[in-house]
Amino acid sequence: MAVREYTTSAGVRLTLKPVSRRVTELAMARVKRDYQARGEPVDPPPYVVKGMGGEELVLRLTEDLLTVTGDEAETQRRHALWAAHRDAMARMEADQREASVQALFALGIEAHVPPVEEWLPELLYVDPDLKLPEDPRDLKVFWLVHCAMTDLDYGSVMGAMTVLATGGDVKPEDVELFRRTAGDTMGRAFRQAAEGVGNVLERAMGGGGEVQ
Repeated sequence: MAVREYTTSAGVRLTLKPVSRRVTELAMARVKRDYQARGEPVDPPPYVVKGMGGEELVLRLTEDLLTVTGDEAETQRRHALWAAHRDAMARMEADQREASVQALFALGIEAHVPPVEEWLPELLYVDPDLKLPEDPRDLKVFWLVHCAMTDLDYGSVMGAMTVLATGGDVKPEDVELFRRTAGDTMGRAFRQAAEGVGNVLERAMGGGGEVQ
């Protein structure tokens, strides 16, 4: 199994391992099931039409079917349903991204997590009500995100792990490219880092799974 070493801006050594895309898909599917179980309108809203024989047919709305000519009440109802659907979808997709990254970091990053007493006091200063996860894998991800990685490290690690998951290989200079993109503001730096991630992935895909 291909692995890669990565040192964060804070000097933390990480070992990156490939994680099957199926794992992140499972995490995203779990989030969708949770939303559906709570009754969140993540599926397109239904609407009823009369069939040629007078029977009622239940169909699903699309954005092109929101306006019903000559029926303002139905039009408003459909727009309200669609707005609720889009809101639920946006929240679900954000939670899915978080869940997929959680799974990716929990299973794909090996790191030595220092004793909690060495890093928790600083976080408690910021948020006295902070609660730590109980699962050691979740605690590792919590520490990585809050203490060990900058935004640029995050982009670099995500790019490298994506390439590893597709069977590619990441050269040290490709990983260092992300750090060298730091500009006058973090926003600019992160955009440049993201562009570097895209370049790495493009080369990996175009080269039969290997970065040349």
